[in-house]
Amino acid sequence: MVQSVQTNADSNRDALGFLPAQAYEQAARQGTLFVAVDRRGQESCYAGHILFGATYPHAKIFQVYVAPQSRKHGVGRLLVQTLLEFLKEKQYLSVTARVASELPANSFWNSLKFEIVATKSGGMTRGRTINVRARQFNTPALFGYRRPVSGIPLTEPLPNFTTIFALDLNVFFDVAKRRPRSEYGAVVMSASFNNIMRLTVTQEFANELRRTATTTQDPILEFALQLPTLPVPPNGVSEQIIGELAAIVFPVRAAAGTLTVQDRSDMFHLAIAAHHKIAAFVTAEDALVRASQAIEIRFGIRTLHVKDLAETLKAATSVSPPLDFGFSDRDLRLSDVTASHSIAIRGLADSVKLPRELRVLALAEGAQASTRRSLAIAFEDQVICAAFWQPQSVLQGGLEALLLVDEDQVSSLVAVNALLNRLSRIASERGPARVQILIPNSALGSQDVAIRYGFMRCSAGDPGVSRYQRLSIGGVVDTASWPSVRQNLQATSDMRFTGDLASIVDDELRIHFQNQVGEEFMIDLFDLETILSPTLFLLSGRGAVLAPIRASYANDLLGTAAQASLLPKPQAAILHERTYFSSVRNERLLVKGTPVVFYESGKSNGRSAAVAVARVSRTVVVPKSQIAINLIDGGVVSEEEIKALSSGIQIAATTVDNVMKLRQPVALKRLREFGCVDGSNLITSRLITSDQLQQIIIEGQGTRE
Repeated sequence: MVQSVQTNADSNRDALGFLPAQAYEQAARQGTLFVAVDRRGQESCYAGHILFGATYPHAKIFQVYVAPQSRKHGVGRLLVQTLLEFLKEKQYLSVTARVASELPANSFWNSLKFEIVATKSGGMTRGRTINVRARQFNTPALFGYRRPVSGIPLTEPLPNFTTIFALDLNVFFDVAKRRPRSEYGAVVMSASFNNIMRLTVTQEFANELRRTATTTQDPILEFALQLPTLPVPPNGVSEQIIGELAAIVFPVRAAAGTLTVQDRSDMFHLAIAAHHKIAAFVTAEDALVRASQAIEIRFGIRTLHVKDLAETLKAATSVSPPLDFGFSDRDLRLSDVTASHSIAIRGLADSVKLPRELRVLALAEGAQASTRRSLAIAFEDQVICAAFWQPQSVLQGGLEALLLVDEDQVSSLVAVNALLNRLSRIASERGPARVQILIPNSALGSQDVAIRYGFMRCSAGDPGVSRYQRLSIGGVVDTASWPSVRQNLQATSDMRFTGDLASIVDDELRIHFQNQVGEEFMIDLFDLETILSPTLFLLSGRGAVLAPIRASYANDLLGTAAQASLLPKPQAAILHERTYFSSVRNERLLVKGTPVVFYESGKSNGRSAAVAVARVSRTVVVPKSQIAINLIDGGVVSEEEIKALSSGIQIAATTVDNVMKLRQPVALKRLREFGCVDGSNLITSRLITSDQLQQIIIEGQGTRE
């Protein structure tokens, strides 16, 4: 049959292209050539074939052909459908086909739901335009539960509307009367004027303002009364609600029956805001903020300190300083999208036929460009990949971004990994967040990178793009933070955990949880941390390794430098996975899943302190002369420097991920007090206990400025 395939393909090379005979023979041996056979006569006859390539998790169709005598009997459709079923069974993510735009076969591919995801030039000889067509599968993610489900079962995509916050009177007065906290309130109100968020007040705000006004002609009063107002519920606010809120916020005075007029006014504010289901109540009242978690659990509304909201808004709207990185093929720059990138961005949007509303986001100009946020990795004006999002999504507990990428560039998929890593960290900078990425259907390699980084494909998407999402914790999980993390997981996913952090993990480090209908699931701790990265679960009995690293390497590998460098940094500094080279003795210590605390040595002006934590993904021992290029690119040590790291001919290459910088370095003196280090300096890696790891994390977290 292989000979029949070759003969028929060669006779139709104008449509199918030309391949040498050995290509068909090799495909037959590899199982990537399916042949349709007509058995209606006395002998089996060739009826058609489909030739494809399969590099997991994406497949490509190179040829589909039906013999003239077998046409109009559904043979072509049968061949493609057989391939689709085969790829689904093997859990492939997509399959593509390239079809010249002038061929009638385009209607055939349309009927099989292969959508045009991009157009390419077919070369100078014929001047053809090639339609790149793709069919994607709803395949489970690459992380496996003990039952077959598709990754973390997330809820619906983030809503696309402006977040509404209610303002407490004390915040308004801080701004109006220029009190010490006025700068925070000013940031919040400015964000409202720029349509990044919406501010409202409650009816109780107006009542309280009238009670405290010194004159009816007060201009502050007149201005405040023009703010959008949430009315009192139709049936008013019941004394039962006031009592429940007071017991949470002012337990002593509530129990003694000594609530003040101001106390009751605060409870009215909260009750009205909760009734209207707004995002949060913004206040400068510490008692309300301390009770935030209990209020949210009982009434479904967050209470935010104005300072915290102002800092979130600053982070969400700030412009990133440019950073230069030495990638394997050239120096690239990570920066906000600039005017010089506009031609490249427009070209990428055109090539993938970006829908109008997403095109507006990518090509924003004027007022829209002033509020839109963006990041690009580029070589001069040549954009490798770029992401665009509105800061409003950050206020909804997440970040929703459009990703455009030129996959014809050598560094494109590495750059996508770096960009996804940066976006996840931006989203979770101030706590757990959901990250959603819209990726054009033509960018199959980028979709693969996203899946391997822990993103799951959503059912909902826009024409021409696929939506991927993940949860990002952004910090360590311990008994203190677990209630908040648990609540976030339940709010944004179909995962219900018990309240006791220690009880969710068994002896094999598997996490137990239920979905909303009570079905039981298990997932490996390693997979859960990968999906929720960057994060580490601090569990009783889960020790760690304290590993030394030189200051110059720490700055580049872990991003721990106090000041930015003017020289290009290695690409490892912005990747999700990075390589740490050390002595082969560390192979037994740095095993998969082990937390690592990196200690910056005192040599060469080092800080003699623990500066970052991470997690081991894998460790391999390799000859120094045969280190794979991906390990070199993932690290910050040159081949010559590797030879000098140890006396042997081999080196341990440890891939780490979930890298998190400690906000406050933990000095050697404190490490000795914790029992992590003896009287000598830390020269070699050593094991530390779970309690010692916890002490380092607590000390390193410090307080937010």
